[in-house]
Amino acid sequence: MLLVQGGAIERLSAREIDALRRRSTLIGEHDLARFLPQIDTHLERVRAALTHNEFLNLPLAERIAAVLRRLIGTYQDLGNHARMWVVGAARVFLETHDVLDDLGSPIGFDDDARILNAVLCDIGREDLLIEL
Repeated sequence: MLLVQGGAIERLSAREIDALRRRSTLIGEHDLARFLPQIDTHLERVRAALTHNEFLNLPLAERIAAVLRRLIGTYQDLGNHARMWVVGAARVFLETHDVLDDLGSPIGFDDDARILNAVLCDIGREDLLIEL
């Protein structure tokens, strides 16, 4: 998969790049439509997990979800490589055990945010960057 030479994705850790690459692919409209309810379901799991781990960073998870919703809304306007990276970033967010355990650590969503931010930089959507 094509990386932007000297781009932000290239500067992620090897584990983060691997997690993104393994989940990045082009998908059709039908599969794309499934991401929105999956994002909502994942946020509900995070909220439920707060009863067992009060240190989860729910605000960060909500910001990631909001950015992913916006990106998914513009998916058809993106080029193929950008689409693949967006799908990969969404899938990283939706999996609780990717680079860091999302629900087991107060920094569990940091890797998801770093990956999404790198994708945003490399596809020219710095306006959506998430503050860590």
